[in-house]
Amino acid sequence: MAVGAGWQAVVAYVNIACYYLFGIPFGLLLGYKLDFGVKGIWCGMLTGTVVQTIVLTWMICRTNWDKEVKLNSIENNL
Repeated sequence: MAVGAGWQAVVAYVNIACYYLFGIPFGLLLGYKLDFGVKGIWCGMLTGTVVQTIVLTWMICRTNWDKEVKLNSIENNL
């Protein structure tokens, strides 16, 4: 929904933050420091996906969709 609403850049930043700034470091922590191995790395990346889903769901729920429709209607009529 966020990409369809024209928020591609925001979704890209959320993706980068969740995977590269959160998921990978968390996976490395689990995999190497806590000796979970490949399962730890996998769980870290899965956690990054869950965090991304939560952030995007929060964004979608907080959006005033009536306002977005009006903004897009005005932009498309120009």
